[in-house]
Amino acid sequence: MLIDFSATNFRSINGRQTFSMQTVSRIAELSDNVFEKNNTNLLRSAVIYGRNGSGKSNLLNAMDCLSKLASNAYYHLKDIYQPFKISLNKQYDPTVFEINFYAANGNRYFYEISFTDEQIIKENLYYYPGGKKARLFLRNQESIVTEIASLKDIYKITYPYHSLLSRLNLHKIEQLLPVYEYFSQHFLTGILLNEMIDSFFELRKAGIKIREEKMPYHIENLGKLMRIADTGIDSIEIKRGNDIGANTPDDLKKNQMDQNHTVIIKHPVYVNGDQVGFVDFDINEESEGTKKLMLFGSKMLDALSNGDVLIVDELDKGLHPILMRAIIGIFSSPKANPNNAQLIFATHDISLLSSNLFRRDQIYITEKNSEGETSICTLADIKGVRADIAFDKYLLKGVFGGIPVVNEFDFEFNLSRKNEKE
Repeated sequence: MLIDFSATNFRSINGRQTFSMQTVSRIAELSDNVFEKNNTNLLRSAVIYGRNGSGKSNLLNAMDCLSKLASNAYYHLKDIYQPFKISLNKQYDPTVFEINFYAANGNRYFYEISFTDEQIIKENLYYYPGGKKARLFLRNQESIVTEIASLKDIYKITYPYHSLLSRLNLHKIEQLLPVYEYFSQHFLTGILLNEMIDSFFELRKAGIKIREEKMPYHIENLGKLMRIADTGIDSIEIKRGNDIGANTPDDLKKNQMDQNHTVIIKHPVYVNGDQVGFVDFDINEESEGTKKLMLFGSKMLDALSNGDVLIVDELDKGLHPILMRAIIGIFSSPKANPNNAQLIFATHDISLLSSNLFRRDQIYITEKNSEGETSICTLADIKGVRADIAFDKYLLKGVFGGIPVVNEFDFEFNLSRKNEKE
């Protein structure tokens, strides 16, 4: 569960910007959108609005980069270090990520990492036994301070460009494992829809996970989601190669993963308006919107089952607004979301900006000033915004910011093919 996340000197984020899932105490509407964890009130979802280029995706990408740094040693700092370039005196300063969260063991942690393109400058981890902040380790460029003896040994063999947490994939330390698992399994940032280049490949990986972890209800629920969404799909099956029947088309048999898994999509077949059976489709035969819904649905069901944080850029791409409202409603419902999973997403869909869906502290606005710096705030931060106003209309009027300033007379282009200097 995410409490808050801060980023400094990353892409368009110059000064420290904090994204918080804690409620604002004076906001009282939509109590079902809130849950309590160790006397801390947290939000079940948050939405980010802003004009193109204002920094919405940069904020979510900062979360994604933190997840990669903390859980995967194969990512190189040169790929993750992306400082604020517009200010010359900031181009070589470290990027800093900070996060407060609850891990699956119920403990609260604070993790901080500072880095350049060549090395980790600082990496600190704290936890809160009995509500009091206590150190787990403090690392800088030259040394480490920790009471965990085995971590000192790991530090000696850790490259300057690797985080200590990422090494826990190979060197298990029970005391730190919940932190590593939070970033590697429960902080789901890899669902950025603009990176879904091969969604059927991801679904096959999900299929293998379902089979190996014996999660029969997951695929059943995914099929139910596709029926509810009116996609024309009746059910989904994950089959091993030797499970595929003799009547399965050859192109399905060839399109397998690990030589023994494939995703079978079943559509009903009709004769004279009466259903007479089912026909098997390959995932690649489905529309892009359907594939995205299936991949997102699989990740969503995982998140709901485990109480994960699900972070999505441009969730509205390929998904109908009515379906979007239903998904938001699932996360907001204590009954449908009993494990308190959290959904964080960016969108341009103004129709979702409703006081019936979101509290004022759930709605973030990104802005970029004349110097190219991104700032973020919630509607709760803007003085005079009441819970009963039409959020969408006020946003379109520019009251909250977050919209482009466009003059239609500027759209006059020189379309001549002739070089005027000739």
